[in-house]
Amino acid sequence: MNDTSIAVTRPELFVGIAGVRYRVERPWGVVPPGIKIGAYCDVACDSKSNVYVFQRFDPLVDDLSPPCVLVIDTHGKYLNGWGGGGIIKDPHHLFIDAADRVYLVDRDAHHPRVRHRRQAAVRHW
Repeated sequence: MNDTSIAVTRPELFVGIAGVRYRVERPWGVVPPGIKIGAYCDVACDSKSNVYVFQRFDPLVDDLSPPCVLVIDTHGKYLNGWGGGGIIKDPHHLFIDAADRVYLVDRDAHHPRVRHRRQAAVRHW
C-alpha cells in the first residue's frame, strides 16, 4: 500500500553512556561559510559546556591552514576556531582538564600540545 498522506519522519537516535541516555541532535552546530570542515577525530567540553571539535585534514591533499579546533557553544553557535596553519600535523586526541587547559595530541609529532583558554598560542607541553 502506498499512502502518501502519512508523513515519514526520521527516527530519533539515542546514545547511552554510563547508564544515562542522550538524544542525538542532527543537524547541530552552525559553522560560518568559509570555515573548512575536516574529519572529526575527537570532541570534548570545557567547564562552560562549550564543545571543542578536533578535526584533521589529509596533508597530502588538503590545505592545512583551516583551524583544527572548532569551538561551539551549547546552542550550536560557532564561537571560534584555532590551531590552523599546520600547527598540528595529524590530530589524534583532545582532552580538556578542570582548569580548561586544552591538550591536543599530534600523532606525527609524538607529543601533546596545550593551550589555556586565556592564551592565544598553542605551546608544546
